[in-house]
Amino acid sequence: NIFHKKDYLVMSIINKIQLIHLSNTAHIKKETHLSPKFWAKFAAVIASMAMMEANADVTVTVDTGTITSPGLTTADTANPITFIKAGAGTLLLDNNNGDSTNSRKAFIAPVNVTAGTLSVGHSGALGSAWNTGNSTYTAGTYAALTMSNNTIFQAKTGTTLTIANPIVLGAGSAVATVSIDANSTTFQLDGIIANNGVHAGTLLLIDSSNSGSGTGTIKLNAANTYTGGTTVGGNVTLQIAHVSAIPSTGTVTLGAGTTLKDTVGGSLANAV
Repeated sequence: NIFHKKDYLVMSIINKIQLIHLSNTAHIKKETHLSPKFWAKFAAVIASMAMMEANADVTVTVDTGTITSPGLTTADTANPITFIKAGAGTLLLDNNNGDSTNSRKAFIAPVNVTAGTLSVGHSGALGSAWNTGNSTYTAGTYAALTMSNNTIFQAKTGTTLTIANPIVLGAGSAVATVSIDANSTTFQLDGIIANNGVHAGTLLLIDSSNSGSGTGTIKLNAANTYTGGTTVGGNVTLQIAHVSAIPSTGTVTLGAGTTLKDTVGGSLANAV
C-alpha cells in the first residue's frame, strides 16, 4: 500500500483530480462534475493517509466542497501523529474513530484546523481517550482540537453529538475567533474550551443550516476558560450545562431569536 510510505508524489489521478502526497501531505481539489459515488470511494484515500508510521504528521487540504473520510487510524498509540486539516473546504469525519476494541483501529491524534470547516458525524469522530503506555482506553485523556482564526467546527446535519475533546481557540500567537456550528442538531461539547495561551479566544455559536435560520442547540458542559467573549447567532439555542460554561470575562452577545437555557441554576456575570 503506497500510502504507508513517505516522500513520494502522485499526480493527475483520474481526470482532473490531483492528489499530492509529499511527506504525508495530501492536497485535494474537488471537481463538482464528478459523482458523489466517486467521492465516496475516493474518501478511502483520506482514511489511508492517517495510517502512517509514528511521528509522521498528516496534512489534508480541501480547497472546495466537502470531502468525507469514512475512518481514521493511527499506527502507533504511544507516539500519536498530529492530523492537520487545511484549505477553505470542508472535511467531514463521519465515523467512530475511537474504536476501543483494537488499538490498531483507534485514532488518538491531536487535530489542528488551520482553515475552513471540520465537520463531525459521530461522537467518536475525533478519537479515543488513550492512556499512553497502557493497553486500555479507560482513564485516558482526549487529544485537543486546535482551531485557528475564522475556522468552523460543525456538527453533521441530522445527528445528536457529544464531543469530549478539549478545544483550543487559536494556534501559535494568533488571535482567534472560532465558530461552533450546530447545523440544526444538538451539539454537546464536554471538553474545556480555552485560549491558546497567548491571546484571548472568541467563541461564535451559529447554525448555518437553512441559510442561517436553523434551530440547532449547542450545549456547553465544561468549565470553559476562554476570555474573548461569546456571540450566540440568531435562532440558536445555547444550553448552559455547567456553572462555568460561560467564562465570567468577555461580553455575551445574543442574536435575534436566540434561546438561552440554564440547566444548572447559575448566573451570568458578563455584560450582555
